[in-house]
Amino acid sequence: MPPESTAPAPDNSVRLPEGTASAVVRPADGAPWVTGLLVVVALGAGYLGAWFAMDPMRSELQTRPPVVVLDMATVLHGLSPEDADREIARQREIATRLADSGILVLDAQAIIAAPRALYLTREMDER
Repeated sequence: MPPESTAPAPDNSVRLPEGTASAVVRPADGAPWVTGLLVVVALGAGYLGAWFAMDPMRSELQTRPPVVVLDMATVLHGLSPEDADREIARQREIATRLADSGILVLDAQAIIAAPRALYLTREMDER
């Protein structure tokens, strides 16, 4: 059995130079807890700041209607004149129903560029 050490436990305190103070400064026992609390408070403040910064954007998005692009030329491509007349009436009726439900319907000929997801497709207009 090895002999027990008689050396004192290491002192983690920091002694200030002579003449500055007579107190001994020790590391705070609650430092990890305080650091964790400060991190949580900082994250909460960041979240609240982002929430308030997005408030004008949210109100802007609520006032803008959803948009759909109707590509009448593609729909009518290759149809006979009789079928084209029926399809035009059908597309206008679809556009009117969408507008009545609060959706802005734009003609593709008036659009320079738009995401493909905004275009009304055959599958969508049959719903």
